[in-house]
Order: sequence, then structure tokens, then C-alpha cells
Amino acid sequence: MVAAWRDRLLRAAGGARVVFVDPENGIEVPSKPSGRAGSAKFVMWDEIEGLWRMGCSLVADQHFPREAREVRALHEATTAHATRWMGRVEATHVRA
Repeated sequence: MVAAWRDRLLRAAGGARVVFVDPENGIEVPSKPSGRAGSAKFVMWDEIEGLWRMGCSLVADQHFPREAREVRALHEATTAHATRWMGRVEATHVRA
């Protein structure tokens, strides 16, 4: 079922220059791997990678809980994780 969703996503995005993802709970986390209960509320890294490999520019809406955190550390962690999958990533965090 998970692979079928990813395949439909990639077919639907075929030819798109920009893809916007707005997952309910954000980008995949280790505690909710693909196929596990609750994982459907996340966009999975393999979905992001598939879109990226198709040449799509990606925009992801990611909200963090309202708690004190080091914005720079979040930026570095997100960029490092994404870079492992896609090689070159530009990530920007906007704090409201």
C-alpha cells in the first residue's frame, strides 16, 4: 500500500517543476517509519527523494512545537539528513 501511494504521487507529479508538500505531522521521523500506524501523517524521505530525482523543486511546510530550541541546530540537522538522500540541499527555516 505504501509503495502504491508513492507511485501514484510520482505519477501525479510527473512534469511538475515545483511540488509543495504539507504533511499533517511533518517529515518522516524514526519513531514512525513508513508503513507503521500513524506514518501516513508524515511525508516520507523516499517520497521526497523520488520527487527530487524527477527534477522537481520541493517546498515542504514543516511546523515545530512551540518550545525553546536552537534554530541553527534544526537547520543543520534538517540539511544534513536531506543531503544524505539528495546530495545538495538548500533549507531555510523561518521563525514566526
